[in-house]
Amino acid sequence: MPEVMRFRFAPSPTGFLHIGGVRTALFNWLLAKQSKGRFVLRIEDTDKERSTQESINAILDGMKWLGLDWDEGPNVDGEYGPYFQSQRSDIYQKYIDQLLDEGKAYRCFCSKEELDAKRKLAEEKKENYVYDRTCLHLSEEEIQKNLEQKKPFAIRLKVEPQDIGFTDLIRGPIDFKKYNFDDFIIVRPDTTPVYNFAVVIDDALMHITHVLRGDDHISNTPRQILIYRALGLPIPEFGHLPMILGSDGSRLSKRHGATAVQQYKEEGYLPQTLINFLAKLGWSYDDAQEIFSIKELIEKFSLDKVSKNPAVFNIKKLLWMNGEYIKKLSLKEKYELCKPYFIKSEFLTEIEYKEKQDYVFKVLELVGDRLKVLADISTIVDFLFKETIEYVEKDYNKFIKQEFVLDFFKSLLAKLESLTDFNKKNVETVFLSTIEKMGLHTGKAMQAVRVAIVGRASSPDLVSSIVLLGKEIILQRLNKIITLES
Repeated sequence: MPEVMRFRFAPSPTGFLHIGGVRTALFNWLLAKQSKGRFVLRIEDTDKERSTQESINAILDGMKWLGLDWDEGPNVDGEYGPYFQSQRSDIYQKYIDQLLDEGKAYRCFCSKEELDAKRKLAEEKKENYVYDRTCLHLSEEEIQKNLEQKKPFAIRLKVEPQDIGFTDLIRGPIDFKKYNFDDFIIVRPDTTPVYNFAVVIDDALMHITHVLRGDDHISNTPRQILIYRALGLPIPEFGHLPMILGSDGSRLSKRHGATAVQQYKEEGYLPQTLINFLAKLGWSYDDAQEIFSIKELIEKFSLDKVSKNPAVFNIKKLLWMNGEYIKKLSLKEKYELCKPYFIKSEFLTEIEYKEKQDYVFKVLELVGDRLKVLADISTIVDFLFKETIEYVEKDYNKFIKQEFVLDFFKSLLAKLESLTDFNKKNVETVFLSTIEKMGLHTGKAMQAVRVAIVGRASSPDLVSSIVLLGKEIILQRLNKIITLES
């Protein structure tokens, strides 16, 4: 076995790359980097009906976007491939034949109907169902006859009651004392190996030294150990991560928000945010530090500080953290990252986005630290790009319907119209002097202007927004309110 520590992430491409899977990949990746070991990506695509190329692409793209590069796996040469289970059938067959030849496994010709009937009988007797080994006792002649008749069969591992235990890297000793496993199936009647068999062969032949995965796999571990023992293969160390719960304490699902990595990418979360946030889900370095660089995570991560208890996915914390990471971006970085949202919202075409770079820079400077997710840019600055703005009804009624607004806007219009230099200082002077002269409440007056210019009662700095929009548009929008309210 190689001297280096070898970790793996082995997703099934039956859906998109989900948050729980990413955390598992991340913890394995961090330990591989920390130990100067190897991180292997393996695609477990034996479920032919549910596995799709779209899902495979989503997994690979998601991993690349997050920066979780693999040392061996799809599109990366490695000496222990292939790294798709669907391409490893001949390898599995070799070990199936070995178990059959050694009498450690046997063919089971029992039909589904026969097995269902036995299971139902056990239920009626209120007994735990255990396969009765009917096919273990078939003679060679009976087996040969069934094979000649092409009778479908599964393959079962022959299991004797025994102690099965292992020291979990997170939970400590886990024992299954004298546990009576039945002779469980390792190959289905359609000739495909079951998960527990294929994963043992793959992990052994890929020299995986540490299997770190979700705690929903704890029940799989004893069966896998039985297969390792039957084949005389070295058993890796196992560690089982606590599950991720939603804020209501139930298992994380779509009702708690996005669960697929692609959704977070589309909403404008940064990959470094997700990495930082997921590292903290179930692991804690200390009680104070929340923000970690990749370098810090590699240096400080350790399994002894991974909790045995479920981790709670706090979307508010994720949002806060993303805002903190966005604050650290340079203006040029924001310009590049916000491009898809400007184009998708049809504020600018791709060509215009490049041609009007200086203007976009000014827009991003105006937004400042308000961005929590990149997609928010579309709703924060829409008023700067739309010819016709829509008013939020409750804001319009609250601030435009005030008695002073009509006279105030008419006075503003006259003074702004006469401004030859439409800069921030001059515009601000006009507003404040008009408000003072008319004896108005500054907050209420400025909110009325904001609703007239922006369409709602919230926006980036109002005066800066007015200057950026330009004199002509501001006069048009004030005039529109005067017309509507006259």
